[in-house]
Order: sequence, then structure tokens, then C-alpha cells
Amino acid sequence: MNKNVIITIKNICITVLIYLLQFVVFPFLLPDCYPNNNESTLIMFVTFFVGFILGFCLITKKIRYWIVPDIFYCLMVLLYSGKGLYGVGMRGISLDGASPYYDFSFALIWAAMAFVMILLIQLIIVFLLWLKTKILKKQ
Repeated sequence: MNKNVIITIKNICITVLIYLLQFVVFPFLLPDCYPNNNESTLIMFVTFFVGFILGFCLITKKIRYWIVPDIFYCLMVLLYSGKGLYGVGMRGISLDGASPYYDFSFALIWAAMAFVMILLIQLIIVFLLWLKTKILKKQ
């Protein structure tokens, strides 16, 4: 099998693990934090950072190997978002008796924004790892 394919498959495994933690494990273990509040948002970002730092340190630091797994993550979110976990696909606000409802077009928008957000997080991690190596070389 091609080396690039193996690296991409490993990255997809990391991304699937992040997804399972965010949409299956943590909502089950911490039901008071879900479907959408500040704690759940913090959990989402922490799992992204920890998962991607592990992936970048253990597998590869090249962003090009993470594009397909990032798209795969967004597709998994579109398939199952746990009744609006993290606000995925929710339209409207909770105000004066009104309540938000799920709309697939909003889920598509959320997935597109999540893809951009994930890439930005990955770029930040790559920059920090690059900075770390530059600082360690000077010492």
C-alpha cells in the first residue's frame, strides 16, 4: 500500500476517535453539559486540540494529509450530530417560548465552518510545533 494512503488512513482513525469522543462518549458521560452550552464548546475545542496535537506529533505534521480526514469528520457530523449537539444544524433561539429546531441546511453551513475552523486549529498547531523546534535548536 502507498505510504500516503497509510498516513491518511491513520489520520482518519484519529479524526474518527475525536468524533466519537465529541458526539458519543462525552454526551453520554456528561449529559448535563449537552446539547449546547459553554462547557460542551470547551470540550469540543479541547478534544480537537489534544487529538490533533497527538496526530501531528505521532503521525505527520503535514497539513495535506489532514484534508481528507477533515472532510470525513464533517461528513460524519452531517450523518449524526446527536440532536443538535454543539448547535449543529440548529436554527432559531430560545427566547420567549420559542425554541430552536434542526435544519439540514444549517447543518451544512456548520460543517463548512467546522472544516475551516479545524484547518485553522491545525495550522496553529503546526506553527506552534515549528516554533518549538526553532526555540529548541537555539538552545
